[in-house]
Amino acid sequence: MAELRLARGFLDDHRYAEALPLLERLTRLMPPHACTQQDLALALRGDGQLDRAQAVYHQALALWPSHADTHFNLGVLQAIHLGRLDDAIDSFEAYLHHGGSQQERARAQLYATRRSQRSHELRVKAAERQKRARVVNAERLRLLDEAAENSNDP
Repeated sequence: MAELRLARGFLDDHRYAEALPLLERLTRLMPPHACTQQDLALALRGDGQLDRAQAVYHQALALWPSHADTHFNLGVLQAIHLGRLDDAIDSFEAYLHHGGSQQERARAQLYATRRSQRSHELRVKAAERQKRARVVNAERLRLLDEAAENSNDP
């Protein structure tokens, strides 16, 4: 179909705003197909419609659960654009499970996402420790002030 080739050409050229209306029209007119849904999700992601892109990726996976590339692209969206690292890890693992053709790339992305997740967890724990330390220090200062006041009382 000429319209689909044109839309994919726009995607290849990163002209997402031009691909988007064509792909939206095609997904309305054609029987549901995971590849067309994935193309639509890529255009939505490129256009900055991230939550909508994620929903379309999920629709594509409902049509073709073992489509490895959709799992990978969903993982990229979740890890890089949405910060949903747990979900991204699941998506990259699904890509590997379903035998995607770029195993090394997926493993590298999975490793990087796990490192980001671990780093985030460590930052959260450090912030919690700092908050507890501030509370303890504030209580110590209050007790010292109270002791100083009591020592000055006749």
